[in-house]
Amino acid sequence: MTQAGRRVRLLASVLAALAVGCSSRGRSPGGNAGRTIVEASPRAVMGTECVLKAVVPADRVGEARAALKRAEQALRRLEAVMSVHLADSALSRFNAAPARREIRLPAELTDLLRRAASFTELSGGAFDVTCGPVVRLWKRCAKAGRQPSEEELRQATARVGMRHLSITERGVTKLVAGVFVDLGAIAKGCGVDRAVEVLRGSPAVVGAMVNVGGDLRCFGTKPDGGSWRVGVQHPFREALCGALVLRDAAVATSGDYRRFVVIAGRRYSHIVDPRTGRPVEATHSVTVVSLPTAGKAPSATDADAWATTLSVMGPKGLALLEGRSDLEALIITGTPARPEVHMTDGFRRLLAPGTGINLE
Repeated sequence: MTQAGRRVRLLASVLAALAVGCSSRGRSPGGNAGRTIVEASPRAVMGTECVLKAVVPADRVGEARAALKRAEQALRRLEAVMSVHLADSALSRFNAAPARREIRLPAELTDLLRRAASFTELSGGAFDVTCGPVVRLWKRCAKAGRQPSEEELRQATARVGMRHLSITERGVTKLVAGVFVDLGAIAKGCGVDRAVEVLRGSPAVVGAMVNVGGDLRCFGTKPDGGSWRVGVQHPFREALCGALVLRDAAVATSGDYRRFVVIAGRRYSHIVDPRTGRPVEATHSVTVVSLPTAGKAPSATDADAWATTLSVMGPKGLALLEGRSDLEALIITGTPARPEVHMTDGFRRLLAPGTGINLE
């Protein structure tokens, strides 16, 4: 169980934001004659499924394959630094270090910790990558078939909080023993952004989509000149409940419909509120879209973190997006019999023309 990490964010089989209508290969029959999609599906990237697509002129397929390979390598390099599942990653070594010892970390890890700290402040603690002690407690208790005791929750939440980290140019220090950082709620988005940067850097690539476990980002168009179509997973059954039409955007979805545990006959979400140490109950699905604004590209990192934040905060968290043109969101609450849809006005405009969110 993770706050949004192993969500929390949609493992290999958990594609809550499902790319559809974007895998056509071959030459375009339309206005962008001679363009084709080259696709790669590297295995076990960041512990989940990964699909990389690049749109290139048909005579530059070799360059596309090389660019996709570089994008994969960028993802794997980031995983080697930030994964809690790799014992020799920089993050795992930090988590294993004693309190009060300053650890010099790779720049990209330190930068992401700073970014995570800003989300913690903005969300009032609803987003917190130091939620590891609570996540690990619920996993242990689920295996034992019991709920954590109040005392266990008290002890675990006492070790949660970005205030327990000191982040400086020299290094990062745990200020109390037992702090455990889990970047599952933000690292996949960061990886997607890195891979997109690589693909944008290739002169041959005129469009692309990177999808890592349901966190995705696209730019440009498909070979036929059309936009990328991204499906929104129905939270109560195996179906799509909507479709987004995008050209330059990032999407992340968080939900409780596939990742959960059952203890004593009761189902608990794998998304936990780091402030209380308890699983989220009311929010079943959140989809966040990051859009470009003047001087700022879409950010899968931001979409990833916001999907977790809104999963914890619920519909009231949408107030944090008011006045922002770079973020749109959909939240689904309620029950299968009486679902409730909450969305920003801008999200509605991103849906395929003539469609809406259908939860029937």
